[in-house]
Amino acid sequence: MQILLIVENNPKIYKEIVNDEMNSLLYNNTWTIVNLLSSSKTIGCKWIFKRKYNNDGSIQTFITRLVAKDIR
Repeated sequence: MQILLIVENNPKIYKEIVNDEMNSLLYNNTWTIVNLLSSSKTIGCKWIFKRKYNNDGSIQTFITRLVAKDIR
């Protein structure tokens, strides 16, 4: 008898997810961290976490995005 086990490697904690994503953004030269000018304002941001599924309902991939918030 054969048994097939499928284990989904979900990140264990929020800090681990954010750390991996930040490292990926820096590694891919997505942005450069600089000092904020005194005349400038920061823009808030939030993390979006989603799962992308195959047609059969299995998880295809995990998606993480860093999105800028509205500054009104």
